[in-house]
Formats: sequence, C-alpha cells, structure tokens
Amino acid sequence: MFSNDLKNNEFEFTPTLGSQFKLLRKYCKLDLQSQALIQNAIEHLVYSTRVFDKILKVARTIAELEEQENITSDHISEAIQ
Repeated sequence: MFSNDLKNNEFEFTPTLGSQFKLLRKYCKLDLQSQALIQNAIEHLVYSTRVFDKILKVARTIAELEEQENITSDHISEAIQ
C-alpha cells in the first residue's frame, strides 16, 4: 500500500521546516484541475501558505484512505470543506 511506503521511508525522522516543505511537494503532486481548484480557493478565500499546506496534507490523507496514489480534485474539494 502506498501509505505504508511513505511511513516506512521518508517520514520516520522529524523533518525540519525546509524538508517538510520539500516532502509535502514531493508526495502531494497535483494535476492541472486540482492546481486550479486550490489556487481558486486561495485567491477567493484568502488562505495563507500554512492553510495551503494543511489542505494538501488532508487531501493526501483522503487519497490514502481511498487507497489512491494520486491526489485528485475530489480530494482537494473535500479537504477545503
């Protein structure tokens, strides 16, 4: 399962703020539709970068619970709610 790979490899250490950012971007890649959706939410709902990161983390978790490797716009939409 994809989430087990993440747990076993990259997230065993306590990352610094810089490496957290890199890991988040590495494992939370978005397609164009998802990027547009989150960009729209950031612009219209005036979300900060911290909120953006939390949305990505929640969307990643939702994708893992559905046993999907990639984050979709449905995951982003659910995370924004």
